[in-house]
Amino acid sequence: MNKIKWIVAFSFLILCSSCTKKEGISERDDILGTWALGVGLSFGENTVNIRTEWNFSDSESGTYSIKETRKNGEEEEVVTVLESSSFNWEKEDGTYLVFYTNADLDDTFFTVEEVLGVLTLYDEEGALVASKEFSN
Repeated sequence: MNKIKWIVAFSFLILCSSCTKKEGISERDDILGTWALGVGLSFGENTVNIRTEWNFSDSESGTYSIKETRKNGEEEEVVTVLESSSFNWEKEDGTYLVFYTNADLDDTFFTVEEVLGVLTLYDEEGALVASKEFSN
């Protein structure tokens, strides 16, 4: 009977240790989710929108893209991907380090701040690069 208790306890310990996440990353981490910044221009019936987007997942990976959407009057929208990459990220002392897989992009770091009730993402130079999007 004692052997069974030890086997169950040992199995439970292995199960629990294999399910833990890296220290510092939790499901409630502010960085998780979609961050975006969009700019739009209109010229009469013609519009151009540029959207920069980062998607941070809890597996410490994500995707980055810049997309251009053009619409000329009644024509269908045309979406063009201007730049994209997957990335890996890690958190260190409240700073998020991002390592892009696209060799044309420099690795960078971000900080998250709340401004007027909105979570905002800043780059290493202190420039606002995106705000957090929340799904309904």
